[in-house]
Amino acid sequence: MKYRVCIKSFFAFFAVLFFVSFVYVQAVGFRVWEKVIDPTSGDDDLKAVALDFPYVYLAGSDFINGPNNTEIRIEKRYVTNGELDRTFASSGVYQYNPSAYRDGLNAIAVWNNDLYIAGYDQTPGAQMGWRVERLDSVGNRIWSKADYSGSSQAYAIAANASGVYISGKGNGIWVVHKRRLSDGAYCTAANCGTQFGSGGAVSGAGVEPRGIALDGSAAYIVGYGTAPGNQEWLIEKRDAASGALVA
Repeated sequence: MKYRVCIKSFFAFFAVLFFVSFVYVQAVGFRVWEKVIDPTSGDDDLKAVALDFPYVYLAGSDFINGPNNTEIRIEKRYVTNGELDRTFASSGVYQYNPSAYRDGLNAIAVWNNDLYIAGYDQTPGAQMGWRVERLDSVGNRIWSKADYSGSSQAYAIAANASGVYISGKGNGIWVVHKRRLSDGAYCTAANCGTQFGSGGAVSGAGVEPRGIALDGSAAYIVGYGTAPGNQEWLIEKRDAASGALVA
Protein backbone atom coordinates (compact mmCIF):
# COMPACT_ATOMS: atom_id res chain seq x y z
CA MET A 1 0.00 0.00 0.00
CA LYS A 2 2.81 2.41 0.85
CA TYR A 3 4.48 1.60 -2.50
CA ARG A 4 1.29 2.49 -4.40
CA VAL A 5 0.90 5.75 -2.54
CA CYS A 6 4.49 6.71 -3.31
CA ILE A 7 4.03 5.97 -7.02
CA LYS A 8 0.82 8.03 -7.17
CA SER A 9 2.47 10.88 -5.30
CA PHE A 10 5.47 10.70 -7.65
CA PHE A 11 3.32 11.08 -10.79
CA ALA A 12 1.09 13.72 -9.17
CA PHE A 13 4.19 15.76 -8.32
CA PHE A 14 5.47 15.73 -11.89
CA ALA A 15 2.01 16.42 -13.32
CA VAL A 16 1.80 19.57 -11.21
CA LEU A 17 5.38 20.49 -12.07
CA PHE A 18 4.68 20.16 -15.80
CA PHE A 19 1.55 22.31 -15.58
CA VAL A 20 3.26 25.08 -13.60
CA SER A 21 6.23 25.07 -15.98
CA PHE A 22 3.96 25.35 -19.02
CA VAL A 23 2.07 28.34 -17.61
CA TYR A 24 5.29 30.00 -16.47
CA VAL A 25 6.95 29.70 -19.87
CA GLN A 26 3.96 31.31 -21.56
CA ALA A 27 3.90 34.09 -18.96
CA VAL A 28 7.51 35.06 -19.66
CA GLY A 29 7.05 35.38 -23.41
CA PHE A 30 6.59 32.00 -25.09
CA ARG A 31 5.06 32.62 -28.54
CA VAL A 32 1.61 31.02 -28.61
CA TRP A 33 0.61 32.27 -32.08
CA GLU A 34 1.58 34.87 -34.60
CA LYS A 35 -0.39 36.41 -37.46
CA VAL A 36 0.83 38.42 -40.43
CA ILE A 37 -2.15 40.33 -41.81
CA ASP A 38 -1.89 42.02 -45.18
CA PRO A 39 -5.46 42.86 -46.21
CA THR A 40 -4.58 45.00 -49.26
CA SER A 41 -1.77 45.71 -51.69
CA GLY A 42 -1.35 49.25 -50.32
CA ASP A 43 -0.54 50.88 -46.98
CA ASP A 44 -2.21 48.99 -44.11
CA ASP A 45 -1.58 50.20 -40.57
CA LEU A 46 -2.31 48.55 -37.21
CA LYS A 47 -2.39 51.09 -34.37
CA ALA A 48 -4.26 49.72 -31.35
CA VAL A 49 -5.32 46.59 -29.48
CA ALA A 50 -7.87 45.84 -26.75
CA LEU A 51 -8.76 42.65 -24.88
CA ASP A 52 -12.20 41.42 -23.92
CA PHE A 53 -11.56 37.77 -23.09
CA PRO A 54 -11.86 35.46 -24.97
CA TYR A 55 -11.46 38.03 -27.75
CA VAL A 56 -8.83 40.50 -28.89
CA TYR A 57 -9.70 43.54 -31.02
CA LEU A 58 -7.25 45.08 -33.49
CA ALA A 59 -7.77 48.58 -34.86
CA GLY A 60 -6.15 50.66 -37.58
CA SER A 61 -6.64 51.30 -41.28
CA ASP A 62 -6.38 49.62 -44.65
CA PHE A 63 -5.83 50.86 -48.18
CA ILE A 64 -8.75 51.47 -50.57
CA ASN A 65 -7.46 52.98 -53.81
CA GLY A 66 -5.65 56.03 -55.11
CA PRO A 67 -2.61 57.58 -53.43
CA ASN A 68 -4.31 58.79 -50.24
CA ASN A 69 -7.45 56.77 -49.55
CA THR A 70 -7.50 54.56 -46.45
CA GLU A 71 -10.42 53.33 -44.35
CA ILE A 72 -11.15 52.39 -40.74
CA ARG A 73 -10.54 48.71 -40.01
CA ILE A 74 -11.24 46.57 -36.92
CA GLU A 75 -10.70 42.83 -36.58
CA LYS A 76 -12.06 40.63 -33.80
CA ARG A 77 -9.98 37.52 -33.12
CA TYR A 78 -9.90 34.72 -30.57
CA VAL A 79 -7.23 35.04 -27.91
CA THR A 80 -6.52 31.31 -27.97
CA ASN A 81 -5.50 30.92 -31.62
CA GLY A 82 -5.74 34.32 -33.35
CA GLU A 83 -8.47 33.22 -35.73
CA LEU A 84 -11.20 35.67 -36.74
CA ASP A 85 -14.56 35.62 -34.97
CA ARG A 86 -16.71 35.32 -38.08
CA THR A 87 -19.83 36.53 -36.27
CA PHE A 88 -18.34 40.03 -35.91
CA ALA A 89 -19.29 42.61 -38.58
CA SER A 90 -18.44 41.10 -41.99
CA SER A 91 -16.76 37.73 -41.36
CA GLY A 92 -14.75 39.13 -38.45
CA VAL A 93 -13.83 42.52 -39.97
CA TYR A 94 -15.42 45.95 -39.57
CA GLN A 95 -14.60 48.47 -42.32
CA TYR A 96 -15.81 52.02 -42.72
CA ASN A 97 -14.67 54.63 -45.23
CA PRO A 98 -16.25 57.99 -44.32
CA SER A 99 -14.22 59.97 -46.86
CA ALA A 100 -12.33 59.59 -50.13
CA TYR A 101 -9.13 60.53 -48.30
CA ARG A 102 -7.26 59.20 -45.27
CA ASP A 103 -9.41 57.64 -42.53
CA GLY A 104 -8.20 55.39 -39.73
CA LEU A 105 -8.04 54.56 -36.04
CA ASN A 106 -5.44 55.32 -33.39
CA ALA A 107 -7.15 53.86 -30.31
CA ILE A 108 -9.70 51.32 -29.11
CA ALA A 109 -11.22 50.58 -25.69
CA VAL A 110 -13.79 48.08 -24.39
CA TRP A 111 -16.39 48.84 -21.76
CA ASN A 112 -19.23 46.42 -20.89
CA ASN A 113 -18.50 44.46 -24.08
CA ASP A 114 -18.98 47.49 -26.36
CA LEU A 115 -16.16 49.03 -28.37
CA TYR A 116 -15.14 52.68 -28.31
CA ILE A 117 -12.84 53.73 -31.13
CA ALA A 118 -11.02 56.97 -31.92
CA GLY A 119 -9.02 58.22 -34.85
CA TYR A 120 -9.35 60.53 -37.82
CA ASP A 121 -11.08 61.14 -41.13
CA GLN A 122 -10.93 63.71 -43.89
CA THR A 123 -14.60 64.03 -44.81
CA PRO A 124 -14.26 67.72 -45.72
CA GLY A 125 -11.23 66.75 -47.80
CA ALA A 126 -8.85 69.50 -46.68
CA GLN A 127 -7.97 68.75 -43.05
CA MET A 128 -8.13 65.76 -40.74
CA GLY A 129 -10.80 65.67 -38.05
CA TRP A 130 -11.64 63.50 -35.05
CA ARG A 131 -13.65 60.33 -35.60
CA VAL A 132 -15.17 58.66 -32.51
CA GLU A 133 -17.56 55.71 -32.59
CA ARG A 134 -19.26 53.18 -30.37
CA LEU A 135 -19.89 49.64 -31.68
CA ASP A 136 -21.54 46.67 -30.05
CA SER A 137 -19.79 43.31 -29.71
CA VAL A 138 -21.01 42.06 -33.10
CA GLY A 139 -19.90 45.15 -35.00
CA ASN A 140 -23.09 47.21 -35.22
CA ARG A 141 -22.44 50.96 -35.07
CA ILE A 142 -24.37 52.49 -32.15
CA TRP A 143 -23.20 56.05 -32.76
CA SER A 144 -20.54 57.93 -34.68
CA LYS A 145 -19.21 61.43 -34.06
CA ALA A 146 -16.85 63.68 -35.99
CA ASP A 147 -15.23 67.01 -35.11
CA TYR A 148 -13.39 69.11 -37.69
CA SER A 149 -11.76 71.88 -35.67
CA GLY A 150 -8.73 72.50 -37.80
CA SER A 151 -6.05 69.90 -38.46
CA SER A 152 -6.76 67.37 -35.73
CA GLN A 153 -6.73 63.72 -34.67
CA ALA A 154 -7.98 61.70 -31.72
CA TYR A 155 -5.10 59.66 -30.32
CA ALA A 156 -6.48 57.89 -27.24
CA ILE A 157 -9.79 56.76 -25.75
CA ALA A 158 -11.01 55.27 -22.46
CA ALA A 159 -14.48 54.53 -21.11
CA ASN A 160 -16.13 53.78 -17.79
CA ALA A 161 -19.58 54.13 -16.25
CA SER A 162 -19.38 57.93 -16.25
CA GLY A 163 -18.59 58.43 -19.93
CA VAL A 164 -16.16 58.20 -22.83
CA TYR A 165 -12.91 60.18 -22.62
CA ILE A 166 -10.99 61.05 -25.77
CA SER A 167 -7.67 62.87 -26.01
CA GLY A 168 -6.06 64.31 -29.09
CA LYS A 169 -5.01 67.36 -31.02
CA GLY A 170 -7.61 69.94 -32.03
CA ASN A 171 -6.65 72.93 -34.15
CA GLY A 172 -3.04 72.44 -33.08
CA ILE A 173 -3.65 72.29 -29.30
CA TRP A 174 -3.93 69.61 -26.59
CA VAL A 175 -7.63 68.71 -26.11
CA VAL A 176 -9.62 66.23 -24.01
CA HIS A 177 -13.30 65.50 -24.69
CA LYS A 178 -15.84 63.68 -22.56
CA ARG A 179 -18.94 62.21 -24.20
CA ARG A 180 -22.06 60.48 -22.94
CA LEU A 181 -22.03 56.69 -23.29
CA SER A 182 -25.53 56.30 -24.67
CA ASP A 183 -25.35 58.59 -27.70
CA GLY A 184 -21.93 60.27 -27.81
CA ALA A 185 -23.25 63.71 -26.87
CA TYR A 186 -20.77 66.06 -25.19
CA CYS A 187 -20.86 65.97 -21.39
CA THR A 188 -22.54 69.25 -20.58
CA ALA A 189 -24.45 69.70 -17.32
CA ALA A 190 -27.69 68.88 -19.13
CA ASN A 191 -26.31 65.71 -20.69
CA CYS A 192 -24.19 64.24 -17.89
CA GLY A 193 -25.19 66.05 -14.68
CA THR A 194 -21.80 67.80 -14.40
CA GLN A 195 -20.24 69.82 -17.18
CA PHE A 196 -16.84 68.63 -18.29
CA GLY A 197 -14.69 71.66 -19.01
CA SER A 198 -16.37 74.04 -21.43
CA GLY A 199 -19.17 72.32 -23.29
CA GLY A 200 -17.62 68.88 -22.80
CA ALA A 201 -13.99 69.68 -23.63
CA VAL A 202 -10.84 70.99 -21.94
CA SER A 203 -7.56 72.14 -23.43
CA GLY A 204 -4.09 71.82 -21.94
CA ALA A 205 -0.61 73.25 -22.26
CA GLY A 206 0.83 70.40 -24.31
CA VAL A 207 0.96 69.73 -28.02
CA GLU A 208 -0.33 66.17 -28.47
CA PRO A 209 -1.92 63.96 -25.78
CA ARG A 210 -1.18 60.40 -26.82
CA GLY A 211 -2.63 58.31 -23.98
CA ILE A 212 -5.42 58.33 -21.41
CA ALA A 213 -6.29 56.13 -18.41
CA LEU A 214 -9.05 56.30 -15.81
CA ASP A 215 -9.56 55.43 -12.19
CA GLY A 216 -12.66 55.99 -10.07
CA SER A 217 -12.31 59.76 -9.84
CA ALA A 218 -9.70 61.02 -12.29
CA ALA A 219 -8.44 60.90 -15.85
CA TYR A 220 -4.69 60.69 -16.50
CA ILE A 221 -3.58 62.11 -19.82
CA VAL A 222 -0.05 61.76 -21.20
CA GLY A 223 1.69 63.18 -24.23
CA TYR A 224 4.30 65.75 -25.09
CA GLY A 225 4.76 69.50 -25.02
CA THR A 226 7.36 72.05 -26.10
CA ALA A 227 7.14 74.65 -23.32
CA PRO A 228 10.91 74.95 -22.61
CA GLY A 229 11.66 75.11 -26.33
CA ASN A 230 12.33 71.40 -26.82
CA GLN A 231 10.07 68.37 -26.69
CA GLU A 232 9.32 66.93 -23.23
CA TRP A 233 6.97 64.56 -21.43
CA LEU A 234 3.70 65.97 -20.12
CA ILE A 235 1.17 64.32 -17.83
CA GLU A 236 -2.10 65.72 -16.50
CA LYS A 237 -4.43 64.48 -13.79
CA ARG A 238 -7.94 65.83 -14.24
CA ASP A 239 -11.12 65.43 -12.25
CA ALA A 240 -13.21 62.86 -14.13
CA ALA A 241 -16.43 64.80 -13.69
CA SER A 242 -15.42 68.44 -14.20
CA GLY A 243 -12.21 68.13 -16.18
CA ALA A 244 -10.40 70.49 -13.78
CA LEU A 245 -6.73 69.86 -13.08
CA VAL A 246 -6.16 68.03 -9.79
CA ALA A 247 -3.39 69.45 -7.63
